[in-house]
Amino acid sequence: MKIFSNKSQLGSFGEFVYMEHSKSLGFKVERTNLCHTDYYLEDREKNKFYYVDVKSAVSDKSKYSGTRYHDDIIYESIIVLGERVFFVPDNLSPFYSSGRKDLGALSEWMVKWSLLCKTSVKRGRKIAEVDFYSLKAIFKNSNFPKIRLIERGDASGKRWSGTVDNLPGTDSIINKYDATLFIVYGCENFKEKVSKIYLISHSLLQAKCIKMIKSNSRQLKKGFTQHIDLQSFEKDYSEFVFDGLSTLSFYIKKSCL
Repeated sequence: MKIFSNKSQLGSFGEFVYMEHSKSLGFKVERTNLCHTDYYLEDREKNKFYYVDVKSAVSDKSKYSGTRYHDDIIYESIIVLGERVFFVPDNLSPFYSSGRKDLGALSEWMVKWSLLCKTSVKRGRKIAEVDFYSLKAIFKNSNFPKIRLIERGDASGKRWSGTVDNLPGTDSIINKYDATLFIVYGCENFKEKVSKIYLISHSLLQAKCIKMIKSNSRQLKKGFTQHIDLQSFEKDYSEFVFDGLSTLSFYIKKSCL
């Protein structure tokens, strides 16, 4: 019987199990979702901290053998085998000396995880609140008074193929807003910073002036048929591509004069 409908569900489950197990051992665990990591793990007794990327699988593995994006990240594995859930610590993990561990029945973990899913909240914006409201104020008197914000982290830029699912978005979204700000983040010393910003005019979308590409197989299954060709957008509308918030703000303020 297939329990997880896709890799995203399996990944979410594995991250939850890892978080709960780490907390039960007295570690401080904080969600990161940046720079290829899922958690910040702190051993308060030894005054040590770790950045963790949790890998989940439904096939038996002795350790994680995939791509390592950073030497300072530990890659922990949560494995679902039959009716049991196992934890396989990374060589650099603070749990390494304990070895592979049976964490218990899958059915019990599924109940705990489903309760979390029911009470989960929408993930917050990456952009700082002060920057977000500053942008809204600047755009208010521009040609794009109603802006929509889409963000993409550094990890997704290196691991995913294609563009994000909601670019350009539904017709109702396109009609509701004047433009979309698509902000792409890079990573430096485990801190995310803006690396590129696309200002996508919805009037150009409505006039079908922006080149589209066919969605990939994953997106087609979700009902998305086409997406903005960002490479072509950079060539055709280079004046709408910025390297940071300051250059974007300067452009918008200048266009209002």
